[in-house]
Amino acid sequence: MQLYLEEEEDDEQACASRSLPLYHQPPQAVIEATALEDLGRARLFHLQALQKSAASAGSGDSDPLNEDWSNDEYCDRDAVSHFVARVLCCGDTAARSWLLAAEEALLQQRWKQAPWPSRLRALRNVGFEPCAEQGTLTMHFSQLPPVLLAERRCRLVRGIATVNAEDVVHVLAHHFRQHLQAMLLQAAACSPASLHPALRSTMDALRPSLEKILVGFDSSTRPIDEPVGLCLANFDQLLRESFPPCMQYLVDFQRQGKHLKHHGRMQLRPLLREAGLPLPEALRWWRREFLRDPNVREEDFNTEHAYHVQHAYGTLGKGKPAYAWSCRKALDPKVFPAVAAKQAHGCPFRSLEGPALERLLVDFALSPASAASAASLARGKVDPSSLGLPPFPTEVRQEEKACLFVFAERHPGAELPDALGHPMEFLRRSRRYFNKPDEAMQDSS
Repeated sequence: MQLYLEEEEDDEQACASRSLPLYHQPPQAVIEATALEDLGRARLFHLQALQKSAASAGSGDSDPLNEDWSNDEYCDRDAVSHFVARVLCCGDTAARSWLLAAEEALLQQRWKQAPWPSRLRALRNVGFEPCAEQGTLTMHFSQLPPVLLAERRCRLVRGIATVNAEDVVHVLAHHFRQHLQAMLLQAAACSPASLHPALRSTMDALRPSLEKILVGFDSSTRPIDEPVGLCLANFDQLLRESFPPCMQYLVDFQRQGKHLKHHGRMQLRPLLREAGLPLPEALRWWRREFLRDPNVREEDFNTEHAYHVQHAYGTLGKGKPAYAWSCRKALDPKVFPAVAAKQAHGCPFRSLEGPALERLLVDFALSPASAASAASLARGKVDPSSLGLPPFPTEVRQEEKACLFVFAERHPGAELPDALGHPMEFLRRSRRYFNKPDEAMQDSS
């Protein structure tokens, strides 16, 4: 049996994809189904080896890649192996994080070895035209990779940023990561039952290899282009400005003097970890929140709950950190059942009745009118277009539409995706919005 992967690509894109492949389209290739497992496993091990080589090299160069882009078969097999890894990793948050970091590291290593004409073609394929003489890039500051903005590694004049030649790779890598992340989330929304049986069998065979890699992967050390940087010093600021409603719901519940039960703790612990709250500060924070409940004794926290916080960070147990649940999982009654009395978990747009939901949204900076609109949207009682929202794909649920509306209300003028899909996407987009340079400061520079 053979599987066909198709693409439509013009000559310039095909040429650029040889030296710096961006994988915007699946490859045109005929691959034996039996070879897919070998290609996928080779990709996993290659990416893992590259990460280990880069880590051992520190700030120096990792081992050079031995790639033959003049060979058509090599190019096809490289592309197929990438898409096999996409299918394998798309449905798991930890796997997506690993693949994003690993593929970005591979792109950056390929950039180091690519000749300038290949780099130029790749940049043009993502809409950038470097200066022919200096190799610099000019763009609006909103297009900058956050790492360049945060470390001030560019020149800003009246809202226009100039990126130095040595940092242009970060622009390409940022675009690559954003596109790959969007494609992984899109694939994750599809049912596994839609996979061809042969491909599903291949994924099952590859999962043990992926699990071994993930156990040794620490997401806190991967290069993150948009760190949130949550800590105790800025916790309350980010709680009001940037936390998604589900995180605000859980934090607010505890601050009313009622500690979270199992499902709520299971939901919030990995969210705070992924947002960057360091483990020592997380233990202090959880201790304070638990002891707001007069029925919780300090020894209860020390003997039981502190262990689970450390377990979520991967310092106890199997050594694998916990990852936050997606919006789809938060809305799944098999994962987060209906809330009972003295409980809080799941998506607040489903878990809370209208008045309680509106109170929560108003407490966190939404106007009463906007809070009422969000509650009505979550119940399907209002047309999203009447609230200024773009058309949604059919698979986006009412609760997700309401969450995107809340994001739009709290971040006027922000670019809106089709759906957020994950609490961390809400949080990262919010921090990107609030961390933009002040236009007035740019005008004076």
